[in-house]
Amino acid sequence: MPDKDGMVLIVSGEQCKGKFRSRVPYQKAWKHVKEGSAIIKDKNTVIKLYSKCQVRKMVLHRDKHICHYCGEHGNTVDHKVPLSHGGYTTPANLVCSCLKCNQMKGVKTYWQFKKELAI
Repeated sequence: MPDKDGMVLIVSGEQCKGKFRSRVPYQKAWKHVKEGSAIIKDKNTVIKLYSKCQVRKMVLHRDKHICHYCGEHGNTVDHKVPLSHGGYTTPANLVCSCLKCNQMKGVKTYWQFKKELAI
């Protein structure tokens, strides 16, 4: 439940390295909950389950270090929906990518870039 400004408190969980507390828009907090990277503590607080570093390691492991675009070895993660388009750093919005493909993709969405590669 957001406060009068439409904000919710997001805090780090026990698994996160380092402690943080931040007020974020309700939609952002809800997106993290919906995509499984946070849980609701109470009506005003969301607990983030993983640090960015932990999410990166999870995605690389999940995708077996294989680039989603070219099939070569991947060592970076790429946002399906870029941050500049309103995407979030959650496992559901990240895929493994090689540096070359990640740079070529730029700010395109995952689906735009995949279509471009198929042409």
